[in-house]
Amino acid sequence: DRKLLPLDLEAHQRAMEVAAAVHSLGAHELSFSTKPSVLEATALVGALADGARGRESALDELLLRSVGWREIPQADWGEESQEVDPEIFAVTQVSLAVADASGLGSHGAWRWSRGLAIVRRLERALASHRVAAERTLEANDLPWTIARRAVSAARLAENAMSLLRLPTSARRATVHAALIISATGLAERGGVTLAEAATRALARAIETPPPTGRISPHRVRVVALLRALSQDAPDDPSTGLEDLPAAKLIALTYRLERDRRPEGVDFELTKLDLLSAAAGDEEVDGAWLRLVINAEGVVPPGARVVLPDGSRGVVMGPGDPMDAWRPSVLVGGRVVIPDLPVRLGAER
Repeated sequence: DRKLLPLDLEAHQRAMEVAAAVHSLGAHELSFSTKPSVLEATALVGALADGARGRESALDELLLRSVGWREIPQADWGEESQEVDPEIFAVTQVSLAVADASGLGSHGAWRWSRGLAIVRRLERALASHRVAAERTLEANDLPWTIARRAVSAARLAENAMSLLRLPTSARRATVHAALIISATGLAERGGVTLAEAATRALARAIETPPPTGRISPHRVRVVALLRALSQDAPDDPSTGLEDLPAAKLIALTYRLERDRRPEGVDFELTKLDLLSAAAGDEEVDGAWLRLVINAEGVVPPGARVVLPDGSRGVVMGPGDPMDAWRPSVLVGGRVVIPDLPVRLGAER
């Protein structure tokens, strides 16, 4: 009923512990419509205990009739949230997302809680400091592992879906599906076909039983997207890709990250290389490709560019707000904003 309750010091401490656990699971408010049953209370306490211990869990998977929760946009976690630099926070969240993805593997039952945790880490990183998040994925010297490419595919889907301002439920399902397919189908170089990757991902997704015996709406949305792209997709076009247009975005993100490390060579392609190649492919959905390009920007962080004096560098982020072709560029250990526009160019 939202009435304030008097709390002594001990009760307040317990409430703060519960609040921290709820926050770690991606929510900010719990509400109870009726007194929960013993089964519901046990499931909720188990999820909160996981959150308190820093373990992965997902409130979205519980489906409790008497308990609701929500995320509050722009919510801050007390004064401590102001002490973390947004750039450092974004870098940390992306790094943790890649580390989490490395434990998912390409086989076995899909770990829904961990997958959803990765999706939320990406959300927080991009919302906190998008340039730093993009730079962490694109412009570091670490290997382009399967996990890093899977997170990158999810990032591309997140940026495109955010540009459309679609409901959170639709956006998260699309990003999660992109993550599952890429984590399952990518190889150290290249990867299997999209249909095969989606078929394997679908098998992994349905192998994991829901925690309460009931399938959550999020899981239904993700499975529907996977099935639309799989070898088991229905023949009726009204129930396939045309009925789930976001599936075409997932197909594009998988193709881009599969091509990032081509087979038979010893180099990786940049995001601009990938988008340029996709633009010349008639099989790529043009509408989604244009949206991805718009979401990523003209000269995105991580792009290799040539400065007016002939030196080469890596784009770190926006520079001149009036000219997208004059970004801040890392050159020889220094970050500069060139006086004249840069041009795109690969490293020699």
